[in-house]
Amino acid sequence: MIRAQMEKIYSETPPADIPWNIESPPATIVELIDSGQVSPCKTIDMGCGAGNYAIYLASVGFNVTGIDISPSAIALAEANAKKNSVTCRFVAADILGGLPEIIETFDFAYDWSLLHHVFPEDRKRYVETVHRLLVPSGAYLSVCFSEKDTGFGGTGRIRTTSIGTVLYFSTEDELRDLFEPYFEITMFKTIQVEGKREPHLMNWVFMQINCTENWHRTQATCQLKNPNAVLASCCRGVSRIYPRSLRKMGVSLKRFYTFMHEQGQIDADTLADLKETVKEEMPNWLALLRRHEEMRYDDYPDGKKQVGGSEVGFGEETRSIG
Repeated sequence: MIRAQMEKIYSETPPADIPWNIESPPATIVELIDSGQVSPCKTIDMGCGAGNYAIYLASVGFNVTGIDISPSAIALAEANAKKNSVTCRFVAADILGGLPEIIETFDFAYDWSLLHHVFPEDRKRYVETVHRLLVPSGAYLSVCFSEKDTGFGGTGRIRTTSIGTVLYFSTEDELRDLFEPYFEITMFKTIQVEGKREPHLMNWVFMQINCTENWHRTQATCQLKNPNAVLASCCRGVSRIYPRSLRKMGVSLKRFYTFMHEQGQIDADTLADLKETVKEEMPNWLALLRRHEEMRYDDYPDGKKQVGGSEVGFGEETRSIG
């Protein structure tokens, strides 16, 4: 539903009439950068829309990947980046689907006016995805509508906007309950943000990964729930990635599931299903890795690909794992 709704908005509504499409970066993001709390780094923009804030960050030295569920929004973001002569990567993907398309990690993640589109039953899954995408020292900024805001009718947690979107307005307590298992909140405040039609009160939450131990524990949990997360969690720190390496990762993941079964955390049927999923998904993982390579790496004369001093090779035939 949300995919179709957002695609309809971005494909049929002039950008100037989309309420959240504001070209100038929010003052609080500018202050975050100018103060040095976040320095230019590898960054992911969750729910990038037309790419305005990703483009701003890229213009001041950040390496930015923007994610949005609407292909039309991504097309608009790419056009805006080209118009502003900056380089960003934009990907059309569902942030509630675990983002298996993204096989790298980031130093900084942020969502601005996204979380109020995500309802409580989906939020834990979303935050786990953000956590998985960050390095152990990563930082995360989330900004969403506060229950204290009087816009869109001014009462209740669930409100409908003039363009038909249905939003969830959050309290501080529920956001702390959501984030604190995964992050250490370093600043939580309610801010007033200027909108196109009126100002709004928003929850502004800046946080960092709790600790390395918690990060690894959450990675294991994510892998248990979603075998596709193996790509992001197993490829960290690997300078050369071959299909053989992915097969070894698949074998390791199946051993991990067996260990969880021996510890009584999953039953025999779940163990069998997870092992079968790993076997079935291996061709998809290989295809994703190759597609990522095509998007991210430049050809070199020796037939290898290189980025940031690391080589990535694809010299073997694909074989399934048993």
